[in-house]
Amino acid sequence: MVAEAAANFSESGTTGGNNMDQSGTEKLFSRLSPQEQERVRAILADKDQTARILQTPQAQALMKKLMGETKNE
Repeated sequence: MVAEAAANFSESGTTGGNNMDQSGTEKLFSRLSPQEQERVRAILADKDQTARILQTPQAQALMKKLMGETKNE
C-alpha cells in the first residue's frame, strides 16, 4: 500500500518539498479505494501501529522521497 501510494504521488507530478499541504493529502487519498482510505485512517488513528509502520524501511524511504531528501545515511 505504501509503495502504491508513493507511485501514485510520483505520477501526480508533485515534487514533494518539506511539507505536503492538505490538498496534496486529499489528492493522494482520492487515488486510493474507499477500503484503502479506511485502512489508512484506522492505522493513523492507532498511535502504536502508526509508529511501527513508520519505522519500516519502506516508510523511511517514502518519507525521504516525499521530503526531497537524497543524501545517503
